[in-house]
Amino acid sequence: VQDGGSYSSSDNRNVSVFIRGMFICNDELDLLPRWAGFIGGVFESTQFKPTASRESLQKNEYFQAVQKFVNEFLVSSLRTMVLSEPGVWRRILSCHNQALLGAAINDDRLFDAMRKSLKVPTNEGDMTVPQLLKQRGGTVYIQPESQAGFEEVLFKAQGIPLVEGFMYASMAFCQKYSELDAIKIHILGSDEDSEAIFKICEDVSPELKAVFAQVFDAAVYELKFASFPPAHIPLSFIGNFSDNAKDHCSPSREH
Repeated sequence: VQDGGSYSSSDNRNVSVFIRGMFICNDELDLLPRWAGFIGGVFESTQFKPTASRESLQKNEYFQAVQKFVNEFLVSSLRTMVLSEPGVWRRILSCHNQALLGAAINDDRLFDAMRKSLKVPTNEGDMTVPQLLKQRGGTVYIQPESQAGFEEVLFKAQGIPLVEGFMYASMAFCQKYSELDAIKIHILGSDEDSEAIFKICEDVSPELKAVFAQVFDAAVYELKFASFPPAHIPLSFIGNFSDNAKDHCSPSREH
């Protein structure tokens, strides 16, 4: 297990291959499973068959058998660490939590062992899914795009964390959690989930509807009135005026 990861990629597999003590190559990454981006390995075997150029390996039956063996060995070892070696697991988790989300998605056995300790990135910091469920009564909310929308402002005002679904494996991990544990997830931006979050308000006065109808062209916009907390709209404005600009700002404008 490698000491650190990379911000540029979740795939940091590192492999060196030897045959009878002779170095062959260091790019046979497929000897490790694709989900194991935090693993490095040195392989030595007399049964590996080099290509004619002796710069890589033949992808024969033995190569495939090694792939399968390594995959099972890693799954078994990681499960053992989670269940029996909590100190070692915490050290691995501190370095490779994000990559391990991908591992859990790819193997149900790893997901079952890791799911309660892996953390997903949120706008309130990294949290486990059980922490998210406890904080918001059994529902997980996911922001699929990196660009913030009005929903994020409203959720922030209510102290509801949003999972940053645009980060590696975070949305897929939550979706898998939902499938296997029947938890509720809402993805911001989708019509179905938006209606679940922002309840349609039916008791709107005809006068108020008429005002909005004048502002928004009914041929272009479909008007829907929704009721949601908080009762106030949170707003923060930070100005950075030059001295000249300040001289020309009226008091009301500065306010």
